[in-house]
Amino acid sequence: MRVSRQAAQILQIALIAVLVGVLILNLSRRRLITFSYTVGWLSLCGVALLGSLLVPVVEPISRFLKVEPFTVVGGSAVLILLAICIQLTVSISGLQRQLNEVNEVVALLRDKVENDSTR
Repeated sequence: MRVSRQAAQILQIALIAVLVGVLILNLSRRRLITFSYTVGWLSLCGVALLGSLLVPVVEPISRFLKVEPFTVVGGSAVLILLAICIQLTVSISGLQRQLNEVNEVVALLRDKVENDSTR
């Protein structure tokens, strides 16, 4: 039995999406990622799974770009991952700013306590 190239690409994309989804669920179950990130990553897996079914729709785009449909879907996934990385960078920067503010408050309170205890 011979599988067409398009069917093989659909199966590859779907399999990768399902495997990543299982990994995310496992990480979430062990509480290594929060619920909001679990939802985000599972949404990405859902988009990839849907994208695998849309390979026939992507084919005109891939012909225009002179690449394989798998490349178009993979490139789209990379762009989504890049957007997630940028969003995470913004979140981490905000948390780092908050941590600096907390450290400043703790230092001021420690100084005040030390000054009050010496009086």
